Amino acid sequence: MKILYIAGLYRKRSCSASIRNVALTNGLSSHGCDVSVLTVKFPPEVLDPFLMSSVNEDINVIEVDSGFISSYIPTTYRNEGNSVHKTNILKKVIKEFLYFPGVDKKWISAINSEYFTGYDLIISSSDTKTSHFVARKIIKNTPTRWLQIWGDPWADDIGLKNFFVKLRAHLAEEKLLNGADYIGYVSLPTTNRMKDKFPYLLDKINYIPRNFFSVVEKNITQKHIFKISYTGVLNGRDVEPILEAIECFNSNSSVIVSLDVFGRATVEQKHLIEACPFSEYHGEVSLQDVLNVFKSSDALLYLGNAAGTSQIPGKLYDYFGTNLPILALVQDLHDDVSTFILDSQRCIVFQNIKSKINFSELISNRDSFSVLEQYSPNSVASSILKILESK
Repeated sequence: MKILYIAGLYRKRSCSASIRNVALTNGLSSHGCDVSVLTVKFPPEVLDPFLMSSVNEDINVIEVDSGFISSYIPTTYRNEGNSVHKTNILKKVIKEFLYFPGVDKKWISAINSEYFTGYDLIISSSDTKTSHFVARKIIKNTPTRWLQIWGDPWADDIGLKNFFVKLRAHLAEEKLLNGADYIGYVSLPTTNRMKDKFPYLLDKINYIPRNFFSVVEKNITQKHIFKISYTGVLNGRDVEPILEAIECFNSNSSVIVSLDVFGRATVEQKHLIEACPFSEYHGEVSLQDVLNVFKSSDALLYLGNAAGTSQIPGKLYDYFGTNLPILALVQDLHDDVSTFILDSQRCIVFQNIKSKINFSELISNRDSFSVLEQYSPNSVASSILKILESK
């Protein structure tokens, strides 16, 4: 099968969607698919050398100059610190209105759809949402089966606050979904929610789980130290309860629990972490470093989004690729995301409240878990091919 995989984020550093896309295209390639990837051209400083070297050699990567985004190096990639500062509200509003559907919008007009013919399937993967617009432009010229993969819903995204942008996103989202032959969401709770929202698209919507990048197993266990690691963006999540719980537990225990945080955090969160004698903030690191962190950890920390959302951070699926216990701290034990996490039987789940966090239970289960192979790139690629065969 000849596949054109369209993804705005591919091999980009410190980016969950980029990790997912590279691993999934590798999975499709390993199943014998002839895969070409159409993506935005980014400066070398923005790309992850490890991800670049991880792309299967049979995959053809086509980069498109997309205006300023193809030469712009954000502050977070310039080694100028990893703290998240408050966004200028005016700047954010201007960006949302002028750069719709995303800052890579120039990518749409830069594409010559006549160059992309002869494919059996086109897959467009968001984020960014622009990838779906690029796919639509190509398909208008050459009708081809179209699978849309959505990392998050659009109009219902918890990060979208502006009413007019939400309305614009809702109209564009519905138009895109109507044009697809197949629709996949990487979160089961989101899949179910979108089926309820668009019942007339029921036959198109599928659960295509977010795959992990690779299998990682821990190397060493230290008897008197229990090391917990958090990888990814911390902004918007409450880290204070676990820091307080660690200090309380360590004051009366022969096993010392520590927390290492790798990724972006607010200035306030960074100060909280550094103020705790048993935690350390390491800033943003490469994917290769993250995989090495997994190997040297005793457990991995998942901090949930706000209660009521159907979105699941991609890090949870990368954690599924390890044999480490996952400490999942959630706001609501009974919402759809918490139900999914509990049903996975892969996490030790507590409400994110200091008094509820039980480190003794976590430590006693340090060797009780294994990799969830159904979230491997090969397994997810196989599920996609089965969907195509069945419809």
